[in-house]
Amino acid sequence: MSQPLSSPASSYQQADRSDRVVAILVDVACAFIVVGLPGLVVLLLGSHSALRMTIYGVSAILLALQLFLLWRDGQTIGKKAAEIRIVPHDEGARLPAFVQVVVLRTLLPGLLFLIPTVGALLALIDLLFALREDERCLHDHLANTRVVQA
Repeated sequence: MSQPLSSPASSYQQADRSDRVVAILVDVACAFIVVGLPGLVVLLLGSHSALRMTIYGVSAILLALQLFLLWRDGQTIGKKAAEIRIVPHDEGARLPAFVQVVVLRTLLPGLLFLIPTVGALLALIDLLFALREDERCLHDHLANTRVVQA
């Protein structure tokens, strides 16, 4: 059963790793449908600047939507589908602050993961953190958040 947002973070049930994987897969599928398939069309048809610009625009809209949902609800499209959400690790807080959830938990790690070689190593370390007892990834520790059942 879902926990109300007004309850303390300590009363939330920790999200299962499998739910987190489902959320990631749904988010990746959304990105592939919105960005990957049209990008593949551009590759197959050659360089069409109007189509490329449309893909960039739609990609920016999808990113903005995901970040807005993350900030407003503590959920991306995938997290909504998996019925999980991000909450502050501290007790009593409803939702994480914008800086916590968007900047520290999403954008900063995302940019670091883009660094050749080092980024792949950081991404692996980030995922390995989820295997610990508290099941919090490195980005959760950085932003002082955790993922719980919605």
